[in-house]
Formats: sequence, structure tokens, C-alpha cells
Amino acid sequence: MSKCSYCGCTEEHPVDGTAFFVNKNKTICVSCAMGNKVKFENRITGVKAVIIAYKGVPSPFSNKEVRIKYGNDKTFEITLMDFLANYNEVKS
Repeated sequence: MSKCSYCGCTEEHPVDGTAFFVNKNKTICVSCAMGNKVKFENRITGVKAVIIAYKGVPSPFSNKEVRIKYGNDKTFEITLMDFLANYNEVKS
């Protein structure tokens, strides 16, 4: 079972009722990614970003999106599938 390394929530037992994971290993839920300002890096460009908002319901078939913000304050929305395919967590 996948579990958030920050808060311990799972998709079956979300902490805030809307848990979904924002990394391929399913160890960071969207709430903790935002609350802890976890940095992600674009695999192609190397640009770093943080998740600042999300929308979508906790269903595997729903359209989920995250709003990300780059260091230059540019923001945009990206589907969760595209985010998972193009961004990795930046390890400290």
C-alpha cells in the first residue's frame, strides 16, 4: 500500500479527504507537497517548481490537475499525468 512519507496518509485513508500522490513512488501526497513546499525538477529543462494548488476528486478516473509555480513566480496548471511524467522530487 502506498503511504505518504510526511503524514502517513494513504489513498484509502486520506488525511484531508482528497489525497492523491504527486510522485511516481507514491510517497508524497498533494497536501504535504504544498504544505512542505517540496521542490520538483522538470526532467527535460531542469527548472524547479513547487505545487501551490490542486483540483480533482480522489478517484483514479478523475481529471486531476496541479498548479505549479517556478522560482520566477510564473504559474500554470498541468495535468497530474503530465506532472508525474515530467517532474521528479528534488532531494536535499
